[in-house]
Amino acid sequence: MVPRPVSSPEQVFIEHFLRIERIVALVVRRYHDSPAKSDDYASHARLKLVEDDDAVLRKYKGERALATDLSVVVSRLLMRSAPEDLRGVRL
Repeated sequence: MVPRPVSSPEQVFIEHFLRIERIVALVVRRYHDSPAKSDDYASHARLKLVEDDDAVLRKYKGERALATDLSVVVSRLLMRSAPEDLRGVRL
């Protein structure tokens, strides 16, 4: 299977904005029961996805489904940003 060509990171973000929002919401809901913490983390995850000139999206090469890569990235962001909130949670 030959990887398909990938658009620029900005195009990927715009084309898949709703999917990105759903993935962020799903991962956040999975690990946070507090609406305030969920909102804070979702904002943090969105910011991380576009910071450093869309570095996360630039690394996406189309070898796997975008949803798969984003789910892993957002879960790992959660583990790094809020380890004290995840004691006892299995990721």
